[in-house]
Amino acid sequence: MFTLYVEGISIVSSKVLEKSYEINLSEHDVNEILSISKRSDLFKLLVHSLCPSIYGHELIKAGLLLAIFGGTERVNGMRNSSHVLIVGDPGLGKSQMLISASNISPRGIYVGANTTTAAGLTVTLTKDSNRNEWALEAGALVLSDQGVCCIDEFDKMKYHTSLLEAMEQQSISIAKSGIVTTVPARSTILAAANPKGGHYNKSKSTKANLNMDSALLSRFDLVFVLLDKPDHEMDKFLSEQVISFHNSGKRNFSFQQKWKNNQINFNRQDSALESLDNFSDDVPLIDRLKIKSEAYIEPLSSSMLRKYISYAKKYVHPRLSPLAKSRLKEFYLEMRHSKSEETPVTTRQLESLIRLAEARAKLALRDVVCLEDCNDVIEIVNFCKANLDQKPNTNSKSGKKPNSKSAEIKLFLAEIQTLAQQNPGSEFSYQQLFQIAQELNLQKIDDFNAFIETLNYQGYLLKRNNKMYKVITV
Repeated sequence: MFTLYVEGISIVSSKVLEKSYEINLSEHDVNEILSISKRSDLFKLLVHSLCPSIYGHELIKAGLLLAIFGGTERVNGMRNSSHVLIVGDPGLGKSQMLISASNISPRGIYVGANTTTAAGLTVTLTKDSNRNEWALEAGALVLSDQGVCCIDEFDKMKYHTSLLEAMEQQSISIAKSGIVTTVPARSTILAAANPKGGHYNKSKSTKANLNMDSALLSRFDLVFVLLDKPDHEMDKFLSEQVISFHNSGKRNFSFQQKWKNNQINFNRQDSALESLDNFSDDVPLIDRLKIKSEAYIEPLSSSMLRKYISYAKKYVHPRLSPLAKSRLKEFYLEMRHSKSEETPVTTRQLESLIRLAEARAKLALRDVVCLEDCNDVIEIVNFCKANLDQKPNTNSKSGKKPNSKSAEIKLFLAEIQTLAQQNPGSEFSYQQLFQIAQELNLQKIDDFNAFIETLNYQGYLLKRNNKMYKVITV
C-alpha cells in the first residue's frame, strides 16, 4: 500500500505572479491593439463587437463594456469594479449579452442563479474523509477574482444577502467549523433578471418588480430596464435582421436603408446619424453608437477583443482631469437635489461615476479622463434614471386610471411612501399632501381633510404640530 503525496520544493505567493486578467501578447497583437485604439469610431466598434447577434441596445452594451474594463486600481482598498443589472421582459437578449460578456472577459464565468446556491457563488466547506480535515472550495465569485461573474436569472436567486459583502468590500468572509478567513472576490457582477410576474410593470418601482432588497439594488452602478414595446414596423425589420444573421452570420443593413427611405420615425433626427462618431457636444452618445444605414462595421473577434481588454487593464490607469472632476461633482450635486430618484443618492453614486469615467478613458487607452468621457458616462446614467423613474400616467385614456376609490387610496399611499423612503425623516404639510393628490388626479375622494384624518387614525400618517404629517413606511 502506497500513499500518494506531493513534495514542495519551494512556495511562491500567487500575488507576485501575473494577474488573472493578463494574457500573453505578441508584438503583432500589441501593434494591432494600438492600431484599433486610434480609430475615430472606437467606442462604436467595441460596442458592436459585444454580442453582434443582438441588434440595438447600444447603451446597454456600452454599460457592460465599461464594467468589464473597470476603473483604476487603488491602494486604499476602494473597489474599482462596477456592477450592472439588466432587468426587463423575457426574450430581449439579456442572456445572450451576458454570455458574450463572459466570453470576451479575460477571466469570465457565467452561472444561472436558478441552478446555483449561495455557497456555489461564494465559498463552501468540504471535509476530507481520509485526513478528517476541512477545506475551502471556491465559488463563482472567488473563481472570477479580478474578472467578470455573469449571473443570469438573478430574480430566481434566494439568498441575495450573500452578495452584499462581495459587491462592496470585494471579499468574502467565512467562519465555519473552526475556519475563520477572508478570501478575495474582486469580481465585476453582471446580472440579468426577469420581473416578478413575467413582464415589467411600469406602475411599480424596480425594487417592487424584482422583489429585491434596496441594499443590494444600490450596489449596482447601472440598472437598465428593457421593455418589450410592440411596434409593427420595428418588429418587421428586426425579423429580417434575425433571419439574415442566421443565414449569413452577418447583419443585413439593407433593412436600415429601407427604414430610412420610408421615413419611419425612430424618434431621432437623421442628421444626427450622419455625423462623426468621435466626440461631439451636439451629437448624443446613443446616436454616435448607431451604425449608419449605408455603413457596415466588421466586429472584432472575441479573442481580439479579449486581448484588447487585457492590454487596457494592465497598462492603462487613467486619472481624472480637473475638468472631469468638476463635471462629475456638478452632476452628483444635481442628483442629490433631484427628488425623482427611486433610491437615495449617496457618495456611493459619486464613486460609481468616477469608476465609469475611468473605464471610458481606459477603453480608449488614455491616461487622463477628459470632459467628454464624463459626458458619455452621464448620458448612460441618465438613460438608466429615465427608465427607473417612470411613473404611471394616471391621466391617460387607455383605462390605466384607477376606477375605484380603494384603488385611488392605494395609489396615494404608494406615492407618499415612495417619497418618504427617498427622503428619510421628512415630514409633509397638509398642502403638500393635497398637491400630491391633485397630481395623481384623484377624483373619488370628495372630502380630502376627512381622508387625511382617516389615514392618521389608521396609522398610515402620524400627525405632528402645525398640521405636519410623518409617513409611516412599511
